[in-house]
Amino acid sequence: YKGLRKFTLNNQVEDASFTHERIGYDFFQKLGVPAPRAAPVRLNVNEQLWGLYLHVETMDRHFLARHFDSIGGMLYEADYGCDIGEDSCFEPKFGDDPCADAAKGDAMDMTPLQGLNARLAQLPKDNFYPAINQIFDFDSYLNLWAAATVMGYWDGYPNDPNNFRIYHD
Repeated sequence: YKGLRKFTLNNQVEDASFTHERIGYDFFQKLGVPAPRAAPVRLNVNEQLWGLYLHVETMDRHFLARHFDSIGGMLYEADYGCDIGEDSCFEPKFGDDPCADAAKGDAMDMTPLQGLNARLAQLPKDNFYPAINQIFDFDSYLNLWAAATVMGYWDGYPNDPNNFRIYHD
């Protein structure tokens, strides 16, 4: 539809005000944390109103192009309760989906995550920062953590690992 291949609609069942998620995404963006754009929509199906939803930008290569220099990498999504050190609980987001753009390499290859765990384990304890910046954007991660704490954001990595993604570029 008008150049879009996917729509991501959130029913916001846990937010009676229908505003928290949209405001949260905006707050993350203002702190430089990659977050999807979002807009409220009234969903009609066969001319019948289904209700108010939040149209959330799909996390695809177009999303990555707005936030990263390289879009040829792999985006992984964590299962509920998954932590960075547990590479077996991640799912590649650009696999056999016919709407996803082709990724470089094998979508099911978890080697980048396994390599991440090994590199994190080898960081020097006395010089953790700035050495961590050689592995990932630690400042962006700290911004994410701070924003999540200020907002009381419970549905992501910082508070209870759930619904978070790692992009390996």
